[in-house]
Amino acid sequence: KVFNTVFWGLSLLSLILLLVGIVVSWYSPLIFTVPAGLNTDVRLIFLAVSMAFVITTFSNPLALSTYVTNRLDLRSLNNVVQLIAKVAVAFSCISFLGWKLGAVSAGIFLAAVVGFFMTVVFWRRLTPELVIKKADINIPMLKDISGMGGWMLVNQIGALLFLHTELIIVNLLYGANLTGRYGAVLLFPTVLRSLAQMISSTLTP
Repeated sequence: KVFNTVFWGLSLLSLILLLVGIVVSWYSPLIFTVPAGLNTDVRLIFLAVSMAFVITTFSNPLALSTYVTNRLDLRSLNNVVQLIAKVAVAFSCISFLGWKLGAVSAGIFLAAVVGFFMTVVFWRRLTPELVIKKADINIPMLKDISGMGGWMLVNQIGALLFLHTELIIVNLLYGANLTGRYGAVLLFPTVLRSLAQMISSTLTP
């Protein structure tokens, strides 16, 4: 019942996030400073990132199988395959179609799809006893989980605002040109932060 309660609760949340992502993607050229002629590409990359986030959120209950069976190696394999797929698809699209943001969008979206299918395979192989049943939803339990999840959401939003808003501020204040320059410099602290997270994740109980 816990599995199905979390699964269907996150399914509803994923649907809401998808609708929000579509709206934000469509109006993104009006929200941010976008170079001329790139409105469609910007919409596509926002939509790809939104859909990748929704797919990841939707697959989180299924990804628990690698945790409960202590197969963190498979979870890491999934992450590596997603990264390779993202780079490979983007590189292939750029090679055949030329440099376009749409190529990056395709890489982001297809990598999330590949990761989702790998998660489903691991879930079916590692925990076949976990079956999706709508009848097993426990409403009181869902309310308790939502209350705890609400605080986790606040924590994640705080971390997001603390670590990832500088590009948005630079874009709104100084335009697309300086945003591109700042983004190139921002790559180095982002890589260091990713390395720190990778190392700390190996020590996570």
